[in-house]
Amino acid sequence: MVSSAASVYAGMGGSGSQISVSCFTSFQGSMGSRVLTAGMAGGPTGMGGIQNEKTMQNLNYCLVSYLDRVRSLRTENQKVEGKIREHLQKMGPQINNVHLVADDFRVKYKTELAMCQSVESNIHGLCKVIDDTYVTWLQLETEIKAVMEELLFMKKNHEKEVKGL
Repeated sequence: MVSSAASVYAGMGGSGSQISVSCFTSFQGSMGSRVLTAGMAGGPTGMGGIQNEKTMQNLNYCLVSYLDRVRSLRTENQKVEGKIREHLQKMGPQINNVHLVADDFRVKYKTELAMCQSVESNIHGLCKVIDDTYVTWLQLETEIKAVMEELLFMKKNHEKEVKGL
């Protein structure tokens, strides 16, 4: 954090003027925290040459501190971006694998669902075949009984005819 403040007080007729400038720089990076302060307060000046020079030096110092802070933040930002890229590169294949596995399961699910529906359809068709077969079996059983009764009747008739001859 960089903060600076300046104030100017001027008396009548240009005499008794006063300039006050302060600069405070604080930042925390990977090397710890540093606090830089610079301050200057000037009293009455005649021509203001020394005061202006000191003010410029102080402002220059504040600018240098600010630029140092910007450079350190850029460096830290590049390090963090590098770590993010490295992490994403490591995670990239895993993320792709997860998508591939999910797609594979989706395809398998759709295949299994289609097979399940096909089997259920076949079961329904087979149940109809079983019902039809049972009805046919009952009909055939009834026909067998009728044929057996007819055969028995024919045997009795045949025996009567043979006895009558």
